[in-house]
Amino acid sequence: MEVIKIQQYKKNFNVVVKDGETNEELKKNRDYHPSVGKWLCENIEKYKENILIDCNTENCFYTMLFNSLEQKNIYTLIKTTAQQKLVKHSYTLNDTLTPMDKIALRNTEYNKLIKDKSISFCVCEDLQELKYCKRIFKNERIHHLILLSYGEEDREYLDYIISCGYHLYHITPKGAIKGNYSTLNDYPVLLKNRGSLLNDVIVVRFD
Repeated sequence: MEVIKIQQYKKNFNVVVKDGETNEELKKNRDYHPSVGKWLCENIEKYKENILIDCNTENCFYTMLFNSLEQKNIYTLIKTTAQQKLVKHSYTLNDTLTPMDKIALRNTEYNKLIKDKSISFCVCEDLQELKYCKRIFKNERIHHLILLSYGEEDREYLDYIISCGYHLYHITPKGAIKGNYSTLNDYPVLLKNRGSLLNDVIVVRFD
């Protein structure tokens, strides 16, 4: 295992990852999709009672970022017992007890944990992690869904989410901007529901 110390945010924190060639961006930059982390820090306090979801199974960076911001209701999806150990070690190194009741090992189990909750922010690596959560999107339970990387296999599910009333944006280094299908691979995708408490940010780009 390898410990990555993150120092770019309000409070420093640690993320434990496995050795090897994975998580190169995190190991090199000591950050993970920095525009997303910055945007979350700027907006997370606009919700008085946050329920936060980390579906990024590449690492537990966002779980630890949320924890560093003193958020209490953090739900984490992992795929293996090895990943569970990395999450537990990360919590321990950040002087926090691991909330085992908020960690799910399977997508279906995850759906049961969050289906009746109102979720402020959800971060996922790809939409396939949420393929069992259609009812959550139909009822607009997630206010803000952040998709770190888009793949063509996500297109059908993305269409479904937008048909439920969500609006498409991108998270750029300058903030959130209106998105469209032609730029899905340019920046992380942000899907906002109609009940979002966040104002739109309009960025004019001169190409």
